[in-house]
Amino acid sequence: MNRFVVGNLKLKVNKEKSAVRYVGHMELLGYGIYRTRSQRFGLKFMESNWQKFVRRCKAITKKSYPLS
Repeated sequence: MNRFVVGNLKLKVNKEKSAVRYVGHMELLGYGIYRTRSQRFGLKFMESNWQKFVRRCKAITKKSYPLS
């Protein structure tokens, strides 16, 4: 796989970050991928990103936030 990406696509591969993983143990851009009971895949927020999202929503929706 590495030969194909480097040779044909002319991309660099970071070997420290690259790995073959079980799909349930994967995190990508703050999201986790999991498999449901019906063998379909879904996305979930990673806990740290969920907390950032909640804080940002609370900051935006405050009554004293000047948005107009």
